Amino acid sequence: MSFESIVTGIRAASFNLEVIGNNVSNAGTVAFKQSRANFAGVIQQALLGSGSGPETGVAINGTTHAFSQGGIKVTENPLDLAINGNGFLTLRDASNNTFYSRAGDLDLDADGFLVSKSGYQVQAFLPAANGTISDVVGSLRVSDVSGPPAATANVSIGANLDSRALVPSVAWPATVSATTPVTTGMYNSSTTTTIFDSLGNQHKLDVYFIKGAAANTWKVRAVINGTTELGTGTDVTFTANGEIQNPTGTPTPPPTFPVTFPSWTPSAPAGAAAQVIKLDFEPLTQFSGRFAVSNLVQDGYTTGQLTGLKVDKEGIVKAQLSNGQSVLLGQVALAKFRNNTALEPAGSNLWSASPASGVPQLGTPGSDGMGLVESGALEESNVDVTEQLVEMITAQRNFQASVKALQTQDTITQTVINLR
Repeated sequence: MSFESIVTGIRAASFNLEVIGNNVSNAGTVAFKQSRANFAGVIQQALLGSGSGPETGVAINGTTHAFSQGGIKVTENPLDLAINGNGFLTLRDASNNTFYSRAGDLDLDADGFLVSKSGYQVQAFLPAANGTISDVVGSLRVSDVSGPPAATANVSIGANLDSRALVPSVAWPATVSATTPVTTGMYNSSTTTTIFDSLGNQHKLDVYFIKGAAANTWKVRAVINGTTELGTGTDVTFTANGEIQNPTGTPTPPPTFPVTFPSWTPSAPAGAAAQVIKLDFEPLTQFSGRFAVSNLVQDGYTTGQLTGLKVDKEGIVKAQLSNGQSVLLGQVALAKFRNNTALEPAGSNLWSASPASGVPQLGTPGSDGMGLVESGALEESNVDVTEQLVEMITAQRNFQASVKALQTQDTITQTVINLR
């Protein structure tokens, strides 16, 4: 036994306690990966001849990180992303250096870029001009996102017309206008929806159902803003079973009767383009019962402003707009390595590639062995505190034993010195 070998044991036990203490202190750190201390025996080379001498202590061989999956904790913050499975977020700093991380607690910076807590920009596969995801990788930015309006082109109405209805007592006017509006006695039933012009302006569309003199016949009229009628309406005929007939006169299915009204140009506010509106009755029936609307949908919308972000399991990021639409921003790029344990820690929950880790392979969540993304959640540390406390007790015992050995060696040495 020598002082040198005993000192290496004390140093190793102290280093082990340091590693364990670091694990325990990071038990609450997002996506932290615990590590273990590695040790090896030290062999003294013989001075004469070949071969080796006796082992003379222990050497510290660094640490190994355990990249096992941490638990998933729900945060309900859409900018929090947890990776469930293999893969790392790809990040770039201002100098274009690339880092990798499992920590998905992300933010938006002043320029609208999606960044990590360290301020590094999240990399993603960017959208192509045709609205699909391209192979181009770049920083994901969400600032100045808005959506243009879309003029209403289709209105779908589903309703039941009361078969017991009588022909209205007041005739429909030759021309509907502000001075000749539609009055209650001119129709049997009506429904209203909001439509949009090419500039995103809202207009009111009233659809009136008027019982015809012939059995099972109705007239449908459409009026915009109470002053502009679209053409002269269209006729609808039902079978004796109350089902609508299509334009060829054959009973359905399906019970649809698309009607295209003449082109309409909004006059107030002026400047919008002319548009054609098609009514599609899905379904329209004539049964004995009160008038009831079961479906009323139109496909136009006004200008949209950014209201939030949505990230699906495949990492596709979309901006949610105030008009109910969404804009594709990109798809989160994940990186995987042949040897995760060879990644070099770079601080702040970041990792750097090394020659031993292999070249990073970029891909999308859910493909090529990559994990899926959980939005509104974070991966927790994979540190098992109970296990670490047991390891700490063991390391402490090793430290105490090495100190005791040092004391024993000191006593023996002192005894030898005191020999006379």
